[in-house]
Amino acid sequence: MNPWIPCNSSSSLIAAVGLIASVILAPTSGAVEPSLGVIFFSNSGSPAAQADFLTGLAQLHNFQYPQAAEAFQETPREKAYLHAVEILFGEGDKYDRDRRYALAMEQLHASYPDDVDATCFYALALLGTSHAGRDVPTYMRAAALMEEAFEQNPRHPGAAHYLIHSVDDSVHAPLGLRAARAYSKIAPDSPHAQHMTSHIFLALGMWDDVVAANEATMRIVDRARQARLVENCGEEMRNRSETATGADLIDYDNTSAGSFSAMRTRYLIDSGDWSGSVNGLKVKVAGVVVAEFSRDFADAYGAARYGKIDTAVEAVRRARDSSERLVTAVIAAGIPAESPMRRVPMIERDQLNGLLLLRQGETGSGLAQLAKAAAAEKDIPMEFGPPSLDKPANELLGEVLLDHGRAQDARAAFEAAQVLARGRGQSLLGLSECARVRKDTEVAQSVDARLAKDRRRRRRTRMVASGTPLRATTVRKLVSATPSATSRSPEPNRDRAEP
Repeated sequence: MNPWIPCNSSSSLIAAVGLIASVILAPTSGAVEPSLGVIFFSNSGSPAAQADFLTGLAQLHNFQYPQAAEAFQETPREKAYLHAVEILFGEGDKYDRDRRYALAMEQLHASYPDDVDATCFYALALLGTSHAGRDVPTYMRAAALMEEAFEQNPRHPGAAHYLIHSVDDSVHAPLGLRAARAYSKIAPDSPHAQHMTSHIFLALGMWDDVVAANEATMRIVDRARQARLVENCGEEMRNRSETATGADLIDYDNTSAGSFSAMRTRYLIDSGDWSGSVNGLKVKVAGVVVAEFSRDFADAYGAARYGKIDTAVEAVRRARDSSERLVTAVIAAGIPAESPMRRVPMIERDQLNGLLLLRQGETGSGLAQLAKAAAAEKDIPMEFGPPSLDKPANELLGEVLLDHGRAQDARAAFEAAQVLARGRGQSLLGLSECARVRKDTEVAQSVDARLAKDRRRRRRTRMVASGTPLRATTVRKLVSATPSATSRSPEPNRDRAEP
């Protein structure tokens, strides 16, 4: 389960503009260094502070918050922005403050229509009001603002950045490809800018570009570490589980336990490597409920698909219990009922129940549960990144239907899975096998051509700035891992060793 990636959450998008409270603006217009993007801003502070302010503003658009705060310390405050931020961090319910903050930024944008930064922060504020997942009309309003801003300011970091955020789901991602290609060049020294491009590439199934973008990100991060800009980061990450409280316990990326559990689960399910060393790795969940459920879901999925029936029954029971604890924690955190954070655990519970029913010989009931999960998956608001469910529900339904000789129905399920996660290898493999079963040679050849293209990897000849070889083999394997184009993942083998 993976619907909690911070750079897509409303709280993190709102946090992006929180540092405007520190925006102490400077007087004349000018441009920041091209390595962070091109910013022009006319304001009312002292001329001596202009360069620092422009650097800080560019860093803010690139989500480099500590560096932005340091740069902004050299500049005076701007009342119009400060008024909006006082609303954001003022009295009242957070969701209401987010809404009123967006209205204040709308007024600021209306008062200063030529201020591209006001336009950008208004679009970002709109995205921050979408608390229950991606609200498409709201995201399209932001996209419309950013499309025009990017067209008029093609080197502005915020315009490209927030346009990507507005369209980084599998349906709208083509609208952000031009911005993604540009953003990495606009701000080549910003690690977040390099990573951000992969939101679009992943949604379009452009796997080589996904890997290259994140390798570029890590080169910048590694240079920063070598310069001691982020010293102690590793120690902080190791200790995050032990100090996590409240909302951290339901967000994968706020604890090392959550992050590790999510990576282990994704690797096992996507690679099918249930007999390897990763399956035996123990997750120290340290009371982090989201990590508990991720671990338990992976164990239950592997047992229900490939293990012994007694083991499967117990593993599914543990996953049900941890899913209930997770949902309870999410409700206590005030997450809306329609949010993926509330809905995904329930869908994954249906998946496990369906698989267990199939193992117990109740085919009709099992398929009905999986079909229910697949229908619910289609209703979840689209997000960027890997599928919200660890095992996409329509993909799983397609695989099981194919196992039961229903190739036509399986094809419809795999096609639905491709809409939600374009270019995903397992769904393409399923489509290929459906086409062969139905003797549809043209479709089989078309799908196989896509699979062959996805499997071709460039030789790893690039080096990091320090001169040491890049070590992203595992990342590349996870992104590109697909079985042979001539066969899907192996059928469940009841005699094989338990996962």
